[in-house]
Amino acid sequence: GTGTVFIDTSGVDTTSALFTEAGKYGVWVSGTGPLGLTDAYLEFTLFDANQLRAAFTPSLYGGIAPMEVCFTDNSTGDIETWVWDFDYLNKPGTQTLSYNKDNIPSRICTTYTDPSTTYTVHLTVDDGSATATAQNVVRTYSLLESSATFSITPGGSGYYCFKANLTGSVAVTGWQFGDGNIAGAVDETCHTYMASGTYLVHMLIEDTSTSETGDVVRTVVVDISSTQNPAFDATGACSLDRTATFTVENIGTGDMAAPEQYTIKNQSGDVVSFGTYLLKSGESIDIPVTNQANLVSFSTLDYGLSASTTCAPPPNLSNVTGSCSSDTLPVFSFSNNGETSFGSQDYTIKDSGGTTIVDDSFTLADGQMTLDIPVPVGNDPYDSYTFETTGPNGDFTVNEGPCAATKPTITVNHTCSAPLTFTIANTSAADMVVAQDWELTDGGGSTVSSGTVQLTGGSSQDVVLPGGNDPYAAYTLTVSGGFLPTVTDTSNCGQPTINITSTCSFPREFTISGDNPLSPATYTVRDSSSNVVTNGAVDLSGGDQIVTLANTVNPYAEYTLTVSDDGGFFGGVVDTQTCAAPVLDVTTDCTFPVTFNVTNTGGTVLTDVVYTVTDGSGSPVSGFQNQPLNTSGNQTITLPDTANPYENYTLEITDNDGFVTVAPEARTCTAPVLDVTTDCTFPVTFNVTNTGGTVLTDVVYTVTDGS
Repeated sequence: GTGTVFIDTSGVDTTSALFTEAGKYGVWVSGTGPLGLTDAYLEFTLFDANQLRAAFTPSLYGGIAPMEVCFTDNSTGDIETWVWDFDYLNKPGTQTLSYNKDNIPSRICTTYTDPSTTYTVHLTVDDGSATATAQNVVRTYSLLESSATFSITPGGSGYYCFKANLTGSVAVTGWQFGDGNIAGAVDETCHTYMASGTYLVHMLIEDTSTSETGDVVRTVVVDISSTQNPAFDATGACSLDRTATFTVENIGTGDMAAPEQYTIKNQSGDVVSFGTYLLKSGESIDIPVTNQANLVSFSTLDYGLSASTTCAPPPNLSNVTGSCSSDTLPVFSFSNNGETSFGSQDYTIKDSGGTTIVDDSFTLADGQMTLDIPVPVGNDPYDSYTFETTGPNGDFTVNEGPCAATKPTITVNHTCSAPLTFTIANTSAADMVVAQDWELTDGGGSTVSSGTVQLTGGSSQDVVLPGGNDPYAAYTLTVSGGFLPTVTDTSNCGQPTINITSTCSFPREFTISGDNPLSPATYTVRDSSSNVVTNGAVDLSGGDQIVTLANTVNPYAEYTLTVSDDGGFFGGVVDTQTCAAPVLDVTTDCTFPVTFNVTNTGGTVLTDVVYTVTDGSGSPVSGFQNQPLNTSGNQTITLPDTANPYENYTLEITDNDGFVTVAPEARTCTAPVLDVTTDCTFPVTFNVTNTGGTVLTDVVYTVTDGS
């Protein structure tokens, strides 16, 4: 160290010294005895508590592959990062573990699978400014080494005995106790360790029949100051699922100095589990072994512990079958012909494409005779499935499905009707066994409405555009899911073409024709003062729509009919019509036969206009009472020849509907007053004179002689 210190310890076997500084030190001890003067020397290094140092201890230095080895980190210093190289497959860098001080793992373990291999494990630590590295060697045994072991029996303080456990022609060729001392080719030897510490004890062996050599290594932890020894209690029990569990408890006052090797065998003597454990005073461990039957035994090497338990006989699994459930998916069923429970056994269910949809395990409780494992709901009922299981209860492969043998054919189309309607149809005879989702979206992709559909063969379902949406815009209905192909349909219903025509008739009529609106539409008729005359809903589903005004409405006025969409989805259509009123004029003169002339300089007579001719007494002339006037309004009315042309007559025109007014026309014609005179002159002359009205009729004269 920093200097030489002499301590006089004459006559003292044990002494101590305080070292206050880190460094490398050497200790000499001198003495005399029966053989005279003797010396001994020990060199060691003390580290500062904060000095960066890499160090670790393996849980096993040697064992049978596959061998799990866990590592205890003994490094010191203000470490920032750790990097482990487990030398997996004898290839450094193949398997590593890195972490920092914020995510230190709870266990640092790896498993070595290759037999007869030496692995050099490295640990590198880094404090941000420097690194330090440590290494240890672990070995997996060869076939020869794996057949041999030795027990370790503590005798108190540092005294330990080692006894070989060998088979066949294997023999011990030597011992190495890990402290520099050795022993010869004996099956049993004892050794006293002079200092506490962890030592690797090597038993060197040779197969005398083949000359193959080997090295079996075990660890012993020595505490020479301890006088406490461990003691153990071992028990066994078997659960209903046939798991044999052995419990070992250290009931002594001392910790175990070396890992104990245990072996678990079945009734046939086959090893079903092998391993080690290391218990401190008061600690216990449970060692389970699954899927056991009949007698199961437990034994240890060093302390000779033994325990046993009896598990129930194995079940008799048979009759694995597949069937289709009410969900139209396969169910795989088991029958247990035995009476005991199953141990857990893994199984998979795969679809026809080989994709695993279930990866789980199953058990049967004690006395449970059947078990059903269904394909989970939500999988394709139109697919087939394979159930596979391998394990102690038997190996089985069962195929089932498809439970829905035929996929239905789904179509979507739309009808430009009021309202806009999409129809989802199942055009096949097969039923849909899983519902599909449908979604109605607008041209921008926003959802208008949605739902599900599940159709039997040959049926259909309508999806109606909700009110308040423009039926003339583009919409897409998508039907998807349900393990069927996705189908879509997009509407292409343009705005309607609507025409309005009207005729001058009584009552007045408008005709609305064209495309039936897909959204509610209204017609309104207004007069020239914008007063509403009538209104109603537009419905062209049955063809043209006739709008008839009431009989009380003047047919000779101006009217406007407007068609408008209640939601404002298409522009209005307007038609205005004026039907001119007739202008009737009546004239007459003194002619024969009696005649009245009616002329019309206005519009067509639309209403019920009649005429009546009365004589001078006010009585209607027969056949000329309430006679219809021509719709043209131009008409000559002539009385029969029997009507006295010299009598007074009046023509009255009446509109029974009250919309046309004409003043009565009177006819007054004076009758002629004839006087005949003659005188005796030559030639003979008669003079006829008329002091009255014009002669209108066919008046003739005749002259006769005296005979």
